[in-house]
Amino acid sequence: MVIPSPWDDFRAFWERLPDCRTLSYELRGEAFTAFVQPPRPGFVYPCTPDDVFHLLSLLPAPDIHDLRAVIFRQPTKKQVILSSVWGRLGYSTDVGPYHGPAIVIEAMPLGRSVRWPRSLTLDDQRELARLEEDGHRITQDKRGFLLAPSSTSLRNGVLFRTVLHEVGHWVDYLEKVERPGGEAENFDELEDRYRSRPAREREEFAHAYAERMARQLRDARDIPFAPLGMDEVRLGRLDLAATAFAAGHAPESTSSEPPPGTC
Repeated sequence: MVIPSPWDDFRAFWERLPDCRTLSYELRGEAFTAFVQPPRPGFVYPCTPDDVFHLLSLLPAPDIHDLRAVIFRQPTKKQVILSSVWGRLGYSTDVGPYHGPAIVIEAMPLGRSVRWPRSLTLDDQRELARLEEDGHRITQDKRGFLLAPSSTSLRNGVLFRTVLHEVGHWVDYLEKVERPGGEAENFDELEDRYRSRPAREREEFAHAYAERMARQLRDARDIPFAPLGMDEVRLGRLDLAATAFAAGHAPESTSSEPPPGTC
């Protein structure tokens, strides 16, 4: 079983966003965009666009250089089976009018438990500990571990860990490719070297960045922060229910004024 790809569309499957709407944001005088697909029944986004852009506003400006978009996408049933993730980083994303790096957040089934086997690698054990810190209820039996997520634990994991992790991947790319790469030939060589690095090495960098930034933000009492919901006017413009986001909605808003568009 494979994820189908149209012969005339060379974009990654997660860049193809039918029925997508947009919201405009501004951080430090720079324009940002949220691309939002309506989630299917039984799926929710663990955090809102307001949540994500507020978190990004707390990070050092150089760390989000050129990172101008966040995508909220609904995976297909086949994608959930074959390529299930909480989030990912697109280094060169092509969505609607936007071309550039983007953080991708996927809708998740709420209330669905996940089973892990008893035999875990060291990396799996570390991830299990992170999930427990996020607030997932974890029980162990003869078959292994049963993880029961809640709307709060999903938000903690996606917003305060996964988003920071994906920014960590971008910082890694900036440090190893974008900033030292001047001439085109040198840039291509640096990018090839970056892509050829072991996946584990790249993951360790992103994990370390996320843990370091989360610790700094917690020490400064910037996180965790209460859910920043979507007001009813913008939900109506997006043609979304408040239940599209796990935390519901609130009157506060950090979005800029222009009405949402379409992808």
